Amino acid sequence: MITSFYQALFSSGNNELLLNFKAGYFTGVTLVLGLMLLWAIGRLIYIRKARKRMREIIIPGANGDLIISVAAISDMVKAIVYEKFKHINVDKLTIWKTPRGMEMDLRGVYKLDGEHLPDVSDAMREEIFKNLEENFGIRSIMKINCGV
Repeated sequence: MITSFYQALFSSGNNELLLNFKAGYFTGVTLVLGLMLLWAIGRLIYIRKARKRMREIIIPGANGDLIISVAAISDMVKAIVYEKFKHINVDKLTIWKTPRGMEMDLRGVYKLDGEHLPDVSDAMREEIFKNLEENFGIRSIMKINCGV
């Protein structure tokens, strides 16, 4: 079947120009498809390595590692936000490991009474960073993303 395809593709009788055109066209299409396949594979590898969801944070120690689950961090963050910022309700907390470090995503409902959301989220980020370091000794989270 494949040999009949090639014979049909490259059969041009005695016309050498047509044979050269078909061979060049076939080579170009094969090259473009190969490059597209390589690009798609590279993109999938990048996406797979770029961002991974964390289930726990490991803090290495001299006598053993300290393993802190994301659920414990989530409970602490929800308690801090509820205590200090009554108008914010955190629904979901996710921690991602990226090539630049760890990131935390907070999703929630904001009921602001005349306050600016950027100012409140900045104050909330500072409070969370401070409490993460004080309570758990976590300094590896580089960024906190707040979503509405």
